[in-house]
Amino acid sequence: MLNLPLTKISQQLKTARHCRTSMKSNCQYWMLRSVVSNWIAENRDCLLKLYMLVTSARTVSCELYMEKRVYNGLTSFG
Repeated sequence: MLNLPLTKISQQLKTARHCRTSMKSNCQYWMLRSVVSNWIAENRDCLLKLYMLVTSARTVSCELYMEKRVYNGLTSFG
């Protein structure tokens, strides 16, 4: 039989529960990270093409916006 006070035992149980929970979530985090990194490695070309498409669309959108502002500015003085 243990001669530890009841508060000490309950504290150890809380610590053990916390460690199990944190280890479980930590393990899930690393598993998810592994899955995501594998998926990124497999789809790198597709992701690169998507990135290039989005950045070029953003550039075109900005250029059209600036042209519209310039055109509106020129017509408002006329």
